[in-house]
Amino acid sequence: MEKAEAFYDELIARTGALPDAQYVGAINGVPLIGDLWVKNVTLLDRPLPSDLSGLPPIQYRVVVGDYFRAMGIRILNGRAFTARDSRDAPKVAIVNRAMARRDYPNSDPIGKLITVDPPTVLLPKTMIEDAIRAGAPADYSPPKFQIVGVADDARYSGITTPAMPVVYVPYSQGAQGATTLYLVARTVGDPLALVSPIRKIVSELDRDQPIANVATMDARIDTAVARPRLQTTVFAMFALVAILLAVVGVYGVMSYSVSQRAKEIGIRLALGSSRRDVVVLVFRSGFVLVAAGIVLGLAAALTLARVMRTMVFQVSTTDPMVFGAIAMLLLATAACAAWIPARRAARLDPLVTLLAE
Repeated sequence: MEKAEAFYDELIARTGALPDAQYVGAINGVPLIGDLWVKNVTLLDRPLPSDLSGLPPIQYRVVVGDYFRAMGIRILNGRAFTARDSRDAPKVAIVNRAMARRDYPNSDPIGKLITVDPPTVLLPKTMIEDAIRAGAPADYSPPKFQIVGVADDARYSGITTPAMPVVYVPYSQGAQGATTLYLVARTVGDPLALVSPIRKIVSELDRDQPIANVATMDARIDTAVARPRLQTTVFAMFALVAILLAVVGVYGVMSYSVSQRAKEIGIRLALGSSRRDVVVLVFRSGFVLVAAGIVLGLAAALTLARVMRTMVFQVSTTDPMVFGAIAMLLLATAACAAWIPARRAARLDPLVTLLAE
């Protein structure tokens, strides 16, 4: 592991010296990559649970270099890792906001001690015996990490999965056999312009070291949202068609309803009703039907919106602006559908209208 640690330290140092590189780091799993390493954390400031099932789960990440600034992940409290957090230094850890919120809701996690491997007292006896036969010391106890910082959340499991609790530790203090890391770099220009220089640096350090899965975070995000985006686009097209059909249907029904009442309008005009009274009458009767339809439609839409929640990201499926805009569109359509034939009917000569009927 010392050889791997020296390799990544030199790689990050030389990559950071490139002209366009701002911040460079490495980690065993970048955001959106999935649940690569799930462990159970032991909170040493409280009593141990009765068995392993009582230990809360976390995602475990080992970090080299200036990973947090390279990824734009803010340190909300405490500090980030530094060069002083070496192999022989006191072991430290950074937790994310999701873990601080879950495990330390009423206290500051800075300074608290944790382990990312279960205490031996909770392990089955046979497992301990197997570990001793494999070379583990009989008095082994998992290393303790002191929390020195709280980082903002990052979505490692997927774009639609809420951020899970994460524990970050320096690679030199908690690699636990991990040798494959993702190099991350924040640049001032095109990030892909650094790919060739980085390949050269890796080749000079270890010509047998493979490089794979090269991509910008923008590309990874585009890939992650490709399927939800396609689903949303298809639904949006169907929604536009549905709105168009609703507009045409409302206009047609309202126009036909007014034309069917031409005789009634003629009689009202002949008996002394003003043309304004006719327009108001048509509007009132038409809007009662449209308003009832909108209320029923909104109720159905709110019910069906639950199905859409898994297909959108950080967008509410019950956005009042959207529902209000659609309702106003249908009301405006009904207004036009009632206004045009009502105005036409109100301008007719009552005698002509009655004779025509």
